[in-house]
Amino acid sequence: MRKPSSLPNCAALLLLAGAPALAATSSTALAATAPAPAPIWTLGDENASLTAGGLPDRYYVNQFALGWISAPQAGTSASARLGRMLLGGGQARVSLGVVQRIYTGAETRLDTPPPGDEPFAGYLALRAGLVADRGNTRSLAGLAAGVIGPDAGGGLVQNTFHDVIGQAHTHGWGHQLPDEPAFDLGVARIWRWRIGRIPASTLSADALPFAAGQAGTTLDEVEGGVMLRLGEGLHSDFGAPRLPPAIGGGEAYAPDRPLAWYVFASLTGRLIVHDVFLDGANFSASAHVRKVPEVAEAAVGVAVLWHGMRFAASEVFQTQRFHGQDGGIHQFGAFSISARF
Repeated sequence: MRKPSSLPNCAALLLLAGAPALAATSSTALAATAPAPAPIWTLGDENASLTAGGLPDRYYVNQFALGWISAPQAGTSASARLGRMLLGGGQARVSLGVVQRIYTGAETRLDTPPPGDEPFAGYLALRAGLVADRGNTRSLAGLAAGVIGPDAGGGLVQNTFHDVIGQAHTHGWGHQLPDEPAFDLGVARIWRWRIGRIPASTLSADALPFAAGQAGTTLDEVEGGVMLRLGEGLHSDFGAPRLPPAIGGGEAYAPDRPLAWYVFASLTGRLIVHDVFLDGANFSASAHVRKVPEVAEAAVGVAVLWHGMRFAASEVFQTQRFHGQDGGIHQFGAFSISARF
């Protein structure tokens, strides 16, 4: 390639004259790959049957969630002001959703569960929260309000689904945790640390350390960990989403190209003070087990962002949550699909 000084004068003039147009064309092309901010809908599920090990339904069996998150709010909006006050500023979004969880014991063939087995329990709640992005930091705060017990519909949903797929009913729901209200408040922060480009490739790597805490009638805990990612377009989000109480990157994303993707691995440590699904009902006598206060989780998975949609799937490995838990490591699969509307 010749030095610019060797170009004829007329060619240099043409090059200078065309530079603004070329820059404008490049900006237009870049804008075309970065869609305008929009609300996002996310459908997610975690299920103990979605594993490579083919394990049966037991313990933490299933969680289903449907969530909506707004486009970034104007700086003068009430939600933006609340985000600045609670989360320290940044680009704020509002999130809303509904979630249902199902827990059963390992013995699901008996009408009366044996002592020492995890209590049967259903949980149903509405969620509302704030998400604030500030550079390479994401802060989250949320409130969940709902019910634990028969009114949560855990047994009805599980056995109706078993009817649909031709699987035997799960017994023991007659001894589930009793109805009582459920209220929880949680906060989390995620940091995005760039590791760098992989030589001789288009791939990049980063690390997403995170810390979180939750307090309420169902769970009192703190947790921390890190997610490592390798792929393209990592700046599009803060990691694949996970369902509560686990901490993922949140439902918000802003794709900066038509196709972004990454593989990831994460490690999480949790210190649990109170867990109603193991300790038993708060306001009456019920089945209960002796929980393990220190729980670790590892996950591996993949996420793809394609033309404004995001698909994520992972396999999660969880250490024992209570003394006497059978089967060692508990496995479950997680997936989510998100779309911008």
